[in-house]
Amino acid sequence: MELSYLPTFDSYFMYIEQAGIDVKEEGDWLMYGEPNLVSQWVLYYSLHPKFTKPFLDAFLSFAKENNLVFRLIKNDLLCYKLHSGNLGFSEVGKFLTVFCKNIEELKQVTVFLNNLNFRVGPAVPGSLRIGSNLYTNYLTIKRKNGGISAAYSLPKWKRFPIDVAGRQRPKQRRIWGRYYIPVKLLRPGPKGDIVLALSLKKWAFDPVVIKQGRHGVIEDQQFRDIRDRLRWQAEVIQDLSSKVPTAKYLDIFEQDGNAFLVLEYLNGKYLPEVINEIRSGEPWQNLPAIKKIQLLDLYLKCLRIAISIHEAGYIHRDLQDNNFHVHGNNVFILDMELCWSMKTRKPSPAFPLGTFGYAAPEQLRMEIPNGTEDAYSMAALLEFVVAFVHPHIFFSDEKKTVDEKLQAMELPADIVSTIVVAIYERPRYRPQLQEMEQVVIAYRNELLTFK
Repeated sequence: MELSYLPTFDSYFMYIEQAGIDVKEEGDWLMYGEPNLVSQWVLYYSLHPKFTKPFLDAFLSFAKENNLVFRLIKNDLLCYKLHSGNLGFSEVGKFLTVFCKNIEELKQVTVFLNNLNFRVGPAVPGSLRIGSNLYTNYLTIKRKNGGISAAYSLPKWKRFPIDVAGRQRPKQRRIWGRYYIPVKLLRPGPKGDIVLALSLKKWAFDPVVIKQGRHGVIEDQQFRDIRDRLRWQAEVIQDLSSKVPTAKYLDIFEQDGNAFLVLEYLNGKYLPEVINEIRSGEPWQNLPAIKKIQLLDLYLKCLRIAISIHEAGYIHRDLQDNNFHVHGNNVFILDMELCWSMKTRKPSPAFPLGTFGYAAPEQLRMEIPNGTEDAYSMAALLEFVVAFVHPHIFFSDEKKTVDEKLQAMELPADIVSTIVVAIYERPRYRPQLQEMEQVVIAYRNELLTFK
């Protein structure tokens, strides 16, 4: 096993125990004290997990001395998920939350946290920035008919009771960069939104797709964030656009600390939507042969894309259902940010993690890519096509149970074996992508006799 880099996912319990603070565990969080059920100011501190220890060394003694009420993410791995948006978009950047009991405490904590100097984490959505790492919202508590309601709101400029330099509200721009007018939100996301826009270049008003990369989101231990991934994706797309069906690269720019990748607009549907339309809610074993062939043809086009990417010298590392786009009879691959070049061995180290359920275990362990990760992903995608259950759920069972579930769909033994071996056996035993292609083609040809 060769690691791309050595990840460290420290728990924060030991730091808290050393400070003599008695916290309670609630899900992904460590809680100290109980917030008063009154309206109050709330502070958020956004921090890169690599600086957790020096930050907590400074903060915990201050918190204990002043009896602060706070919430802290539990460990480094959860902090990474937090900043990646896997714990919810509204939680991005909220490494530490402090519930201020009064204005005096708000001022005291604001001054203390702003005097610390640690690497900035991602921006906290929907909040007022009052320091390099510090953000705030106002929590309104209302009582009515014996019940209690709570709501966070973005403060107005003049309402924040402390004079701090550099206060910033989230900017709303009508034009992105110099040329692009956003017209429709296609897919919101913690990493950044995907937006349909009109390009003003040459006054053509051509539709384009813009992928936004928010500053600090998915920052790894090499201090690379989603903006670095978008820059790499732009490079990969330009290299692969003549070899692999994908949206063409048009532009990349930065604004307000965020990155924006502009791509060709492809009118069509995501693969899961097309699969759902073909299946019409029927299980695989009840589908007529012609529909099974339609679904296998879609899968074979996705598999051929994966093979073409390998032939061009890359490992994709994120071959999951929502990264395939169907337009008419054509299938396109949309997302290249986790690609790794077998020729240049870049990026170094490879960008971490991937899509749970589709990412191979060794990829999640951050081992150096070797190509078999994509075989794992394509086996997971084959399961998704025939079972229409997310692989993260389907493969949560033991190998024997999964084997039985696949056999119950009346799939050929070669198809069942291909999926099970790719998912459960060691990487060196996984079938090659071309071998998987031959197995699926054989099944498709067999179905032709039943049309």
